[in-house]
Amino acid sequence: MTSDAVPIFKGKTKTVWPRPGSDGKETIVESNNAFWKKNCSTSKEIPGIGALRTEQTANLFEFLSRIVPTAFIGRADKPNSFIAKKLDMIPLRIVMRRMVAHDSYYPWRHPELLGRAGFRFDSPTYELFYTNVVVVSADSGKAVVMNENLLNERYFKDDKGQRWEEADGTKSRVKVYPSAIAYLGSEADETSRNLHLYSRRKSVRSYANPLAILRNPDDYSPVRDYIAAPAFRAIELAWEMVPTNHLFESKFVLADIKFEVGRDKDGKILLGDVVDNDCWRILMDGDPNKDYSKQLFKKGAPDEDILSAYKSVAELTRNFTKPEVIDAVKEKLGREYDPDSGKTLALRDHSIWRGR
Repeated sequence: MTSDAVPIFKGKTKTVWPRPGSDGKETIVESNNAFWKKNCSTSKEIPGIGALRTEQTANLFEFLSRIVPTAFIGRADKPNSFIAKKLDMIPLRIVMRRMVAHDSYYPWRHPELLGRAGFRFDSPTYELFYTNVVVVSADSGKAVVMNENLLNERYFKDDKGQRWEEADGTKSRVKVYPSAIAYLGSEADETSRNLHLYSRRKSVRSYANPLAILRNPDDYSPVRDYIAAPAFRAIELAWEMVPTNHLFESKFVLADIKFEVGRDKDGKILLGDVVDNDCWRILMDGDPNKDYSKQLFKKGAPDEDILSAYKSVAELTRNFTKPEVIDAVKEKLGREYDPDSGKTLALRDHSIWRGR
């Protein structure tokens, strides 16, 4: 990028730049080497991680572009960058799960699964999460929604991590809910498309009064049926076809994954953002104690182990782009899945929630 370039978006692990000469229609997505702790107050850099993230994303998007509509255009000159269509991102994260993983909040919402890491769903689960934050006044209970940048500008954090608002010399405490789970209203309700936001850390049985209700004019079932579900199943099938060593003894199992989507200049919804080792949990032979994803960092693994895992995943996902793998996945997926003719995955659809 030129020294005077202004980023479109700057996050914790990536920066999105306008691509020169594209008339505002294309971007360059640049990954960095940082990992962040849960509270986002401290980070660690592991040299080479940004390039490995980009290699993984490019491999996955080259593969997925043969299955679902994506924003991916191609690899860039720098090893930690790729080219993509500019998207107006929808502030929802789609999460699909085949297994209950360690350190997942999913059992918090479904207490019957507490202590059951490794439990496999016959039908994958599907949930929506709101990517902005919900801020609730501890005094009035009034809620507002905003992005993280505005949160940091408006509410200061004390040494205990608690957020406060200060106005006219008076401090008032607020509660912050990141990644609130999003449900749709009841079909009987004339506002059935409104998003009802709840804490992701509470049991669904306690969901009575939402933190906030957002007016939502969109129908997200096409995102589920034509992007998230086939992309999830395609990646799952690809991992089944790619052994992790030359002896064909072990394979990765896709436990869960997050997707993000947005609209291009023509209003078409495309799979965007990134799809890399930070976005999923992959378990060697389905063992929840053998996770090769970002969870290694969260569990305090040595830097060399994290770097080795990211290198392995980058190398293995190159196999996804092989014509024989793509053709085999498309052929099997075509037998299993065709929403236009009624063949769909039997999803445990917890987020397109029509009534209780």
